[in-house]
Amino acid sequence: MNGFEWIDARSVDEASKLLGDGAIAKAGGIDLLDLMKEGIVRPTRVINLRSIAGMDDIRIEADGTLRLGALATLARIADDAQVLAQFGALASAAVHAATPQVRNVATIGG
Repeated sequence: MNGFEWIDARSVDEASKLLGDGAIAKAGGIDLLDLMKEGIVRPTRVINLRSIAGMDDIRIEADGTLRLGALATLARIADDAQVLAQFGALASAAVHAATPQVRNVATIGG
């Protein structure tokens, strides 16, 4: 694996400003780390999105719209009572997407 700079972003605005010029965003990181180990992806900078507060929110708005933060894990989506009640197909897809170990860390924005 090549060397790279690691940055814990504190806001979406900061993360977006840091992207570009060989940088890549990391949400859950399952696929990204594998790609980096294999030398398929060689970023010069990795922007950690997990350090941004609120990026893992799951909520249903007053108008019924489901809002999923990019860092919401598949496990949280599959287990969320409101998602199960109102968006059953999504909960079912999340629970069948991977093994339990992967679902606990894989994010929807991953």
